[in-house]
Amino acid sequence: MLVASFNLLFEMAPFSIFPSTKWDSAWLMMCLLYVFQASLRTPELTWERVRSQVDHVIWPDGKRIVLLAEGRLLNLSCSTVPTFVLSITATTQALALIELYNAPEGRYKQDVYLLPKKMDEYVASLHLPTFDAHLTELTDEQAKYLGLNKNGPFKPNYYRY
Repeated sequence: MLVASFNLLFEMAPFSIFPSTKWDSAWLMMCLLYVFQASLRTPELTWERVRSQVDHVIWPDGKRIVLLAEGRLLNLSCSTVPTFVLSITATTQALALIELYNAPEGRYKQDVYLLPKKMDEYVASLHLPTFDAHLTELTDEQAKYLGLNKNGPFKPNYYRY
């Protein structure tokens, strides 16, 4: 499928598409920018889920729409930032705020501070089950060889991801 073979429809107002709706090419990509819901009359149409937030709506003559966000607002439904990344960011920010709240007065001045690697590694460990990943502890021999504490942090403070 070539992008050049698509008609692009960015709707600005509520609308309905009927099976009798005509367009030139075999494909139409549709997404909504400023309206809250699109309506497709579906008795004659076949829906095919491609992946999350992407559906093919197939007309009886074989033409199809690539429908993004199931007709909902595109900018809200198909975020450019994956929820996994949002979760890591929110967890990190929450722990940093808890640290600031609980820190003795004077520990932090108006400056930029690095998140302690121990806290960063803790946030990462909370998200490992998403990948069905499991951590094991270093043995005494491994920790000695690596020059690390068995409980971390495992990267020096100057290390950047």
